Amino acid sequence: MAIAALSQLLHWGVANIAAALTGVTTEIATRAIDLGLEVLPEAQRGPHMLGLRLPEAVRQRIVPALAERSCFAAVRGGSLRIAPHLHTTTADVECLFAVLAGAILDQNPGESAGVTGARRAEDESACRLNEARPASKTYTLSDP
Repeated sequence: MAIAALSQLLHWGVANIAAALTGVTTEIATRAIDLGLEVLPEAQRGPHMLGLRLPEAVRQRIVPALAERSCFAAVRGGSLRIAPHLHTTTADVECLFAVLAGAILDQNPGESAGVTGARRAEDESACRLNEARPASKTYTLSDP
């Protein structure tokens, strides 16, 4: 299995993987800034990971709120560590920001940004940031 994984990485190419993840982290950074969160400039972060500086009042409740939506992240220092995978979707990013907006605005995190309890039950596994999960398919990356 390890040989197959390494072969797949070589086939995709590290530069292609970095480019794909840069698109996701850039979108997350832009939306985080729009929420009033502090994010390091792109030149000071890797393509596969970023930290969102959280207000102190949000730090204690954000990880449990994310976990409730099956979105697993960790607070490191004063920042929420975000490490998207190649299988991270737009729905995953929407889930992240529904919870973040709720926590920042001190609302019920699952109800902010139009995410209702019924919808949460339908797409409970939708938020896949930082999650270690076996791939259910082979992904293809477009050439840069």
